[in-house]
Amino acid sequence: MVSKAGVQVAGKVVGGIGTGIMALVGIRSDDSAADREWIMQKICTGKYFRNSEGIAWRSNVKDAGGAVLLVSQFTLYGSMKKTRPDFRLAMGGEQAEKEFELLVAGVSSYLGVDEHGCSRVATGEFGAMMSVELTNEGPITIVLDSRDRKGTGSVGTETRESGEPACAGGSSALPHADAATDSTPVPGIDRCTVARETCALAVGASPQPVE
Repeated sequence: MVSKAGVQVAGKVVGGIGTGIMALVGIRSDDSAADREWIMQKICTGKYFRNSEGIAWRSNVKDAGGAVLLVSQFTLYGSMKKTRPDFRLAMGGEQAEKEFELLVAGVSSYLGVDEHGCSRVATGEFGAMMSVELTNEGPITIVLDSRDRKGTGSVGTETRESGEPACAGGSSALPHADAATDSTPVPGIDRCTVARETCALAVGASPQPVE
């Protein structure tokens, strides 16, 4: 579970969330709109939370009142054939930034705003040297790869099944079903910069409003 996560650039906090999903987003050079849509759907509709009856893996982030922090990370496509990483599989900066912004817009549109009128989606700063801090309860990390839509586990391979779009790889630190919500905001940012948690997801309990 990500009970809190935040991003700083040059010592300044630029985005953060309480409980929810922190997704590190890698965009491959041959990714398409179909890949972006698939990744967006998995982030937004994946059932990573308990439902109101306390049953694990039954609610998505919106139903659970959670938030999403999206952080661009081209190094997910780094390969180590020799002693230095090679990032040639990653999409170029200008095009990748547009793709990332479209992903952010799609996730933001799906999740909407919280009771304060603040977006439930926060981001880092594309292309910047970022310091990312998170508290990953569990820890639980799930890799979402649009090249591997059937869940075979062959993440990041260069071959693709006939007719399958290219990969829009990424990894997500996702909420642990047995942990209680910690809605503590990240220090240094105001209420609308932090996509605040509105429900406590305790073991065996229905979600309760956070005061």
